[in-house]
Amino acid sequence: MLRKLFKEEKGFTMIELIIVIAIIAIIGAIIAPSFTKATTKSKIKADVASIREVNRQIALYMAEKGEYPADLAALKTAGYLEEEPSPQTAGIKFVYSNTDGKVVIEADSPNKDVKDAVNGLSDDEKKFVTLDGFK
Repeated sequence: MLRKLFKEEKGFTMIELIIVIAIIAIIGAIIAPSFTKATTKSKIKADVASIREVNRQIALYMAEKGEYPADLAALKTAGYLEEEPSPQTAGIKFVYSNTDGKVVIEADSPNKDVKDAVNGLSDDEKKFVTLDGFK
């Protein structure tokens, strides 16, 4: 008799499947925003690292030539950069000032993820970021 009962049960019931799908959806809803924030933060950090290297190359150019380059294309032409830098983070841009020889990250209206990522930067890294309406 016991054997006959177990033989007829095959697979999961519809309720069990719905519960499993609901649990997976809840876990996904919790993880997705964290993943987006982590991705944005890593892109901002990569952009800051790029800016640091470009600023080093500008300082080297200044030491060798006695003047700041006219623009970032001049650094590429002179062989200090392999290519002009471009930001990985959407909605920001690299801005070069040939009066003080510095490159910074700018964004006119950064989204919440970018603001949160910048808030998480160290004080040293924040020197390279200027976001309107950020502070």
